[in-house]
Amino acid sequence: ASVHGVARWWSGITAARRWSRRIHRVDFLVDGRRLWTDRTWPFAFRGGSGWDTRTVANGRHLLVVRAYGARGYRTRKLVPVRVVNPPMRVRLSGATATSMLHGLARLAARTGERTRRVMLWVDGRPVSRDDTPPFRLRWDTRDAAEGPHSLVVTARGIGGRRAVERLTVVVANSDALPHSLRAAWGRPADGWPAIG
Repeated sequence: ASVHGVARWWSGITAARRWSRRIHRVDFLVDGRRLWTDRTWPFAFRGGSGWDTRTVANGRHLLVVRAYGARGYRTRKLVPVRVVNPPMRVRLSGATATSMLHGLARLAARTGERTRRVMLWVDGRPVSRDDTPPFRLRWDTRDAAEGPHSLVVTARGIGGRRAVERLTVVVANSDALPHSLRAAWGRPADGWPAIG
């Protein structure tokens, strides 16, 4: 079976079987690691809220259900699955490709899924990091040279998932833009949008 997103996962144990075997506990394992134990019928992963497949890498995985009953009764069911989640994406606000920035630039990042960390890199150097949503990043452009700079925002999700967004912006803290910048961007200095 192919699964993605949050997959509903229950034991498959019927009321009749639970009664006849006196099943009192079910363990749910992914690739040999127990992630959840349920002691209430119908024995579902996380009480029925489902398994977030984005906590593992795309590809093949083995799900196992282990049931425990009276008089040492034990049984298990193996379910091979293929996780096929779309790539993780990071979306930015506060700057776009070809934005002109000055002063303290503030960016916001969102991914639409559980994320451990978001980082901002400028010209290959880390300048800001946030480990708590909503993710806010800052860059003091006054410490940077006037002109174009390469920004990279990286997001690290659960289960090793990663996303990257790249854009080029222009730092313009000076009142007078150099002629080369005006020519490269094809706009007069007083007509630039500014974010800061």
